Amino acid sequence: MKVSIIIPVYNAERTLERCIGSVLRQTYPDVEAVLVDDASTDRSRDILHLYRKDNPRIRIVEHERNQGCMLARRNGCMAATGEYLLFLDADDELTCDAVQRLVEARGDADIVCGSILKIYADGRTEMIANEPLDTASHSDIYHSLLTEQLKHSLCGKLFKTTLFRAPELKFYEGVTISEDGCLIYQLVQQAHRLRTITATVYRYIENKQSSTHATYTLKEAESIIIANKIMTDCCMPYEELQEQALHRCTFKMMCLYAERVPHAEITRLLKKHGMQRYIASWSNFRLLDRGQQWFLLKRYVYVRLPQQCR
Repeated sequence: MKVSIIIPVYNAERTLERCIGSVLRQTYPDVEAVLVDDASTDRSRDILHLYRKDNPRIRIVEHERNQGCMLARRNGCMAATGEYLLFLDADDELTCDAVQRLVEARGDADIVCGSILKIYADGRTEMIANEPLDTASHSDIYHSLLTEQLKHSLCGKLFKTTLFRAPELKFYEGVTISEDGCLIYQLVQQAHRLRTITATVYRYIENKQSSTHATYTLKEAESIIIANKIMTDCCMPYEELQEQALHRCTFKMMCLYAERVPHAEITRLLKKHGMQRYIASWSNFRLLDRGQQWFLLKRYVYVRLPQQCR
């Protein structure tokens, strides 16, 4: 059984060789790497072609214009020839037995989830593991996602390739963050069984130069709104999940209001995506637990308030 490893690449010349090396060292023999160059402006494309020249397991998809990680992943999936696939970011790496561990645990599951080791820039490490889960119940899987017992990241997970060929699956151009959240709930809809394992299969290496921001841009705010709309749309058919999904979405919308995104723009975006019920999210502040309340207060004091006091 062939496994395709999808790697979106954008200006990753510093980390690309390490990333590709982790694919070529896999103990599982039937692996291909599908690298999607998203119109890089550094030496990334040259590095890709050097590797392809020496290794037939490497395939390259080239974008003439930058389309973002979500569409890069989509186009990588369309080019994949494996029955199952994995996602790998260009500044991270797989453990050498990652594919082997996931395939051996597959059984009849369409999605198999492993653990992620996060490596901070200062050398600290943190294990990001999922709670034990082996179920065909979409309600149980969504509950695990809503409670963070199952991580939203697409990385560290083995997916049946046909899940990404389903006509119902929606990819959004211009989504800059929350890409994984946009897809994972939709993929669960198509899956017949999901299973987690304890093995560490992915090494997430903190990159200080990656595109992270202290506050949200307007495009990022819209990406978060889209991801949460998908989450609620997927969960609402299950009566036992409705309150939990609405509570999570309310908290996420409150986080937008605590940032420097203008209130009028947030309101416009919520209306645009049919999320009007969250325009008055602040009225539900008392319904949040103390940890969520404290988080929002800190964001407001350190982010929104200084902007208003200028």
